[in-house]
Amino acid sequence: MISEFDVEELIRGMFDLNDEIDVFDYLGEKYENEVSWECFVKIINDLIPFIVVGKSPLTEKAYRGFGKNGMFFLKQEIK
Repeated sequence: MISEFDVEELIRGMFDLNDEIDVFDYLGEKYENEVSWECFVKIINDLIPFIVVGKSPLTEKAYRGFGKNGMFFLKQEIK
């Protein structure tokens, strides 16, 4: 389980927030209060096991995304 502190650091990194910004308020404003802090933490905890980095054996391109058992559900090329 990912700690709330780690999720706070993730949000700061995602949006380049300094330590003076209240991440709880920022999250509410960013997602128009449609996603609560608790919900965001749950989503991150559910997604973290599916983070994958891999290389296509056909194209030799590197990808990052979400996957399981050697398959990507969603991927983006790493450039």
